Amino acid sequence: GEVRSVTFNYKDENGADKILAKKYVVLPETRVTLAEIPQRENYVFQGWYTEEKDDIVITNKDSEDDVTFSGEIPDEDKFILGSTDINYPSLDVYALWQERPEHSVMVTFQAYPGSSVQSIFVIQNNGWKMADNANWPATGDRAHYDPVAANKWFIADKDDNPANDVEFTKDKVLSEEGGDITVIAKWDGKTYTVRFMTGVGDAVYSSTTVKYPLNTVGLPVDMPTRDAGYSNDGKWYKTQGSGEVQFTETSIVTGDINVHPKWVTSDFNLTSLSAKYGAIDADFNTPFNAATYTYTSSLPSFAPSVTVRD
Repeated sequence: GEVRSVTFNYKDENGADKILAKKYVVLPETRVTLAEIPQRENYVFQGWYTEEKDDIVITNKDSEDDVTFSGEIPDEDKFILGSTDINYPSLDVYALWQERPEHSVMVTFQAYPGSSVQSIFVIQNNGWKMADNANWPATGDRAHYDPVAANKWFIADKDDNPANDVEFTKDKVLSEEGGDITVIAKWDGKTYTVRFMTGVGDAVYSSTTVKYPLNTVGLPVDMPTRDAGYSNDGKWYKTQGSGEVQFTETSIVTGDINVHPKWVTSDFNLTSLSAKYGAIDADFNTPFNAATYTYTSSLPSFAPSVTVRD
């Protein structure tokens, strides 16, 4: 496939131009991970921007951690970065910085460990509080978690006791002596349900739940049963793509899911046969027993009996 690239440029602590990383993607793949945030003393990183459109931040529509390309290149080399179409087979992006004011306190908003960071300076002339027009970040989304309080931020307890976290508001008075602070969002893991279906209609044999970050469940002690003549292999299965894979105690659960046994039957009615001499249709109304293997019927003289094997 065709190759697309993004080169991440930045200025180091001395103001010299540097290349932080160059990322590639081969179509039809459509996503490349953003380079790690560079460090520059007394500056705050604001995001990756194009030189041609330096007012457009380079983020993905779904996640701030990815650059997304369009997998369809009909008449021109086009890929999509965020909501912006950039008509080049490759692209240079540049780190945008905000210089730190003198006598300031920096508040860093980090939704969760490893997430993108948004920093805001608080300066003395607004009373050491967040300005009313300050860009108050949204907590956003986090895979497998719900926010405890949407768009609210907290100062974490020094002893790592979440019950003692203090909400951070625009009225919070800061001080240069108190130093910079980092505020966090609070999250609650989502609860997912695993339903163990009987494999007959929509009947549920048993169910259990798991709360993220836990992501595995125990299996039922027993397997469901059916009428005589039906059996299963004692395993559970889940649908994956166009097929099925076994579901075990180590299978990772990342959402609600139904699993089921596979049923086989040993007794059935034979309704047609095929022989090397041609098709032979016969009506066998007597249940066929797989343990017998040989079923005799009034067939032509060249085939007085038929042998059926699993």
